[in-house]
Amino acid sequence: MLTLANLKQYLKAQSQASLAELAHYFAESPETVQDRMRHFINKGQVHCNSVTPKCGTLCQKCELKNVIIYTWV
Repeated sequence: MLTLANLKQYLKAQSQASLAELAHYFAESPETVQDRMRHFINKGQVHCNSVTPKCGTLCQKCELKNVIIYTWV
C-alpha cells in the first residue's frame, strides 16, 4: 500500500529511485506515485530529474514519463 510514510521510508533507504521502480514496488500507477511525490517535492525533501534513455537505439519503446528519477535530499 502506498502511503506517504511508506514512500518516504523507501526513498530514504534507497537514496534515489525511478518513477517506474516506485510504481512497480508499490503496485501503483505512475500517476499515483507522482501525485504522492509532489508532497515531498513541495516540502523540498525530494528532487525530481528527468532522464533521457541512452540505450543506443531509436525504437522509443521506453515511456519517457517513467524515466523520472526521484532523489531524497
